[in-house]
Amino acid sequence: MTASNVYRILCLRGVESTKAQQITNVLQSLGSLSFRNAYHIETQETTPEAVAEAVHKVDDIKNQKIIGGR
Repeated sequence: MTASNVYRILCLRGVESTKAQQITNVLQSLGSLSFRNAYHIETQETTPEAVAEAVHKVDDIKNQKIIGGR
């Protein structure tokens, strides 16, 4: 997924454009540009640490679903 696609998804979700760009930049630096992260990430903070924590939460939810949890 490209950075522009992630940015577009965040904006469609109602994230302010400045925050969407900051989140996209952090996701790109983490190598985590994916639809799942763009669609499910929940963060009000745009610091690299906050975005990394939000990505970790998305991954935890994904792993629970794979294992058979809810």
